[in-house]
Amino acid sequence: MEGGTRAAWLGRGAGLGPRGPLALRVSAPRAEQGGRAAGPRACGVLRPRSEPGGAVGGAVALRLLQLLGNSALDTYLDKEIWKPLPEDSSYSACTVNTGTMKHFLRMLIQVCLYFYCNFLWRCLKFVMRKLTGRCELQRICYNTKPGAPRTMKIETSLRDSKSKLLQTSVSVHPDAIEKTIEDIMELKKINPDINPQLGISLQACLLQIVGYRNLIADVEKLRREPYDSDNPQHEEMLLKLWKFLKPNTPLESRISKQWCEIGFQGDDPKTDFRGMGLLGLYNLQYFAERDATAAQQVLSDSLHPKCSKFSKAEWEKKRMDKAIGYSFAIVGINITDLAYNLLVSGALKTHFYNIAPEAPTLSHFQQTFCYLMHEFHKFWIDEDPMDIMEFNRVREKFRKRIVKQLQNPDMALCPHFAASEGLINM
Repeated sequence: MEGGTRAAWLGRGAGLGPRGPLALRVSAPRAEQGGRAAGPRACGVLRPRSEPGGAVGGAVALRLLQLLGNSALDTYLDKEIWKPLPEDSSYSACTVNTGTMKHFLRMLIQVCLYFYCNFLWRCLKFVMRKLTGRCELQRICYNTKPGAPRTMKIETSLRDSKSKLLQTSVSVHPDAIEKTIEDIMELKKINPDINPQLGISLQACLLQIVGYRNLIADVEKLRREPYDSDNPQHEEMLLKLWKFLKPNTPLESRISKQWCEIGFQGDDPKTDFRGMGLLGLYNLQYFAERDATAAQQVLSDSLHPKCSKFSKAEWEKKRMDKAIGYSFAIVGINITDLAYNLLVSGALKTHFYNIAPEAPTLSHFQQTFCYLMHEFHKFWIDEDPMDIMEFNRVREKFRKRIVKQLQNPDMALCPHFAASEGLINM
């Protein structure tokens, strides 16, 4: 499977049409998107607003509520509460009412946990403040190390607060952060002269929280902007992409089959950007320009289909190299889609909160794309798929691995290439 044919199959396998991307966006699993807990609708789960990974408030209770949303509680009730009964007529009355009792017990536990999350926990916070002389924000800033662990706890505390000021502080304009911190400290009756470090810590956390929201807006704007062949800036970016990837090979014409050499599906790449818009082009150009050596090596590997000039027996005997065989540009657009969904779902918060001392920017997102592109290439080699038809399986396995890594609040994706030398690890 060569050139454009391989690219076309890869496009269709990733939700693209034969002429270009139709729907590159892949929906994140329900549990990653937030909102209602994953599980059947009939569960009727009561779930307070909270961020994954937040260890403040009723964190344990929130986790239990999530478990109640799926079959975990039913399994527990079946194994621990409702023991298997002998097949005897004397037990028939009990077995008839088992389902009703299970439903009643589940609802009772949900009500108890909901009461704990919304009332009892607030009483515990009040007692803790009286005992320690510090509010929850102070305890978090003084007892939690900087980075994602602290910022995610602060974000959860602010959003779960009953105060409108604290709830809206996570979405203020960056220029209003200092004034917001002053209002928070006045509301909490905290003397800034006695607690100067608190204002500095809160400012760093709010810059990251607000910056993450603004980054989503910036990325979404690029994703929604279509490629326009009549726009000179768009055309210039596309031609630069060719120049960075194939510096020694001139492009014969703007519409050319040569585009298949860098992994596009046809003779005009503009149709391939319909799914991710300009975001896909921005990321590909950033990777090709900022880390030209690695990008050209990945492209070179991707152009070698498996068993290209050897018979199967010769290949198994030589094993000279694990040839790759995928379409570089189309895979880049797929990885852009992966990075986009990780960003929108909140999974990248741990990474950005750990590497960006202040607000994460579009450059941080593009550096993350470079990292994912580089790591996916190595992952593809390690998986050693038989052909491009296994792309969706490998991509999903890679996605799960990245999501699992990002669930660690101390996680910062560690770049190994020039494009990310500017990252700062807190």
